[in-house]
Amino acid sequence: MRITIDGWESKGLRCPDVHVNLLSGEHPKKVSLIQMPNGTGKTTTLKLIRASLTGAAQNWDRDSVIELKSLRDDSIQHGQFILKLSIDDKPLAFISKIDFIEGKVRYETSSPDLGGKVDGWNPPTSIKRFLDEKFVSLFIFDGEFAANLLDSRKTKATEAIETLSQLDLLDEIASESESLWDKEKKEVSGTSKPFLNQLKDREQKLIDRLKKIESIRETLSAKDQELQDQINKLTNDIEEKIGQNREIKEKRDRLIEDKNHKEMALKQNVDIYMQEIRLPHKLFSGFKKHLIDFKSSLDKAKLPQKSSKQFFVELSEDASCICGRPIGLNEKNAILKNSESYLSEEISTVLNVLKEDIKEYTNNEESNNDIAQSRKELSDAYKDYHRAVTEFNKNELKINALQDTAYQKLSKENTDKQIELKNNQAMLSQIDLPYKPTDDESSNSINSLEIQLRETQNRIAEVTGTVDLRDRINILKSIAINAKKIAKKELHSQLIIECNNRLSKVLVNSPLQIEDIDNHIKLKGQTAGSVGQTLAVAYIFLTVALHRGSHQFPLVVDSPAGSLEELVRSEIGKVIPELCEQFISFIIDTEKLGFVSALEKGSKNSVTYNTIFRKNSMTEELLKTVDSSNYEVTGDSVLVNGKVFFDEFTLAKEL
Repeated sequence: MRITIDGWESKGLRCPDVHVNLLSGEHPKKVSLIQMPNGTGKTTTLKLIRASLTGAAQNWDRDSVIELKSLRDDSIQHGQFILKLSIDDKPLAFISKIDFIEGKVRYETSSPDLGGKVDGWNPPTSIKRFLDEKFVSLFIFDGEFAANLLDSRKTKATEAIETLSQLDLLDEIASESESLWDKEKKEVSGTSKPFLNQLKDREQKLIDRLKKIESIRETLSAKDQELQDQINKLTNDIEEKIGQNREIKEKRDRLIEDKNHKEMALKQNVDIYMQEIRLPHKLFSGFKKHLIDFKSSLDKAKLPQKSSKQFFVELSEDASCICGRPIGLNEKNAILKNSESYLSEEISTVLNVLKEDIKEYTNNEESNNDIAQSRKELSDAYKDYHRAVTEFNKNELKINALQDTAYQKLSKENTDKQIELKNNQAMLSQIDLPYKPTDDESSNSINSLEIQLRETQNRIAEVTGTVDLRDRINILKSIAINAKKIAKKELHSQLIIECNNRLSKVLVNSPLQIEDIDNHIKLKGQTAGSVGQTLAVAYIFLTVALHRGSHQFPLVVDSPAGSLEELVRSEIGKVIPELCEQFISFIIDTEKLGFVSALEKGSKNSVTYNTIFRKNSMTEELLKTVDSSNYEVTGDSVLVNGKVFFDEFTLAKEL
């Protein structure tokens, strides 16, 4: 499916009264540039384009609607915005009728498939699932959205991947399957009904609690990553500060090495001591004597050699007894019956192994001293480690006293962040605790809540007679959840490779690579990039992600190059036309250098040029040089078509 924006019309609004036509023949050109000086209404235009695509304006409050009203004429009571699209070459228009008296927006939709114009926001079913606010924000965005993709406090990158790849449909499968089960539950009468209601109440409590704890875990996980990033940066800053004094750094490095060495030695001694105390004869000397006495009693009773059950089983098969008497049927049965009183072959084997082990462990005269020696070595190792930590901490205090205020601030902030991280991880560990039979629906453990919910739903299934359906829904949900997890991991991996290949070509002078996509885009070796780098990463990420699917969407960007260096502008400009079918850019004159020429080259000059500005005494002089067939004046607004005027326009600087 291919969606393009063919143009829009606005009247009586804060943005100019214009008829913007992006078509060149039957189709828009690959790149459409809309040059508008700051303060001309770009923000309002973009807001109305988004609202037309999502139908959001019908839910706006009165204040939000009044904000759209033109500032030029206070008597205006109504406004209108029309967004014109093509869906696989079929025209579609969303008409926003804006009533400033009532403070409401009413939609009309025009399409041949609808038989013309109809009331309401009614997009075709084929595209409706793409026209939600979350999805539209991925192809109509500004610099703030780009920054959010790299913000560790946000989850925009993961949301973008899931939305673009339609992975959220798998969530809908799980949700819809639960809705189906709810519909199919059979109400029961009599004494079972109160019990069923109790189960349903418990089920809802568990569902609500699980959603809440999952949301908390998501927040804590994002916070955990953010704190770790901050601690890594603070640690690097501290090390850099300390590194400025060679003598202090060398002493500190020696103390760190000694502390790490002592810590490793302590861990090794703990392991050795734990192995020793697992041997009871070493832990308690009297136990050794009891083991020796036990082996002696076995030897004295000639066990297990003379008491093997197998001996009597084999004897019953012989024709005569060891005493020479013949063995008949009665004798055979008696021997087999009495053999049950003797040891089996397995027990005989165990006794033999046990006797050998007792002999091996108790014959070592030094074994009694081993645990005492291990205990002493462990105690010594702990004292050594404690001294090393104390020396390191004392030195840290000295460094802190010697360093300037900036270092002390970094050190304190690092300590505070470490404490905050520890507390955050403690809360996360509570959420990941295993299930306990004593847990109830107020538990903080996701594992416990999931098990309780599953058991409650199974019990409801039994009571309502939907056991088979419940089992099938559980299987379907499991498939959907696992499929999303696998697909998400694979998509992340592929996107990282593709984005990094593009970034290596775009950011030639300041190489930047993506390390991971975990909620946000994590850069390799740094927590954040410059404003220009961030915007470049966002362009690459979104265009690569949009290009992967079978559907094509326009890419609409406000102020696309303001923060980019000229070389980066050039590289980005070349790439964008390759990765999207239609690129619409709202641009000011200071962004044109390097960017426009690259777009022209990347699109093979498939570009439309539009310049929109307010008509006043200053701008009237500009129109004298323009052919009247190339511009349109509506009220106090002017729209000029053409590359020459677009290139020469410098009104933004003058204003």
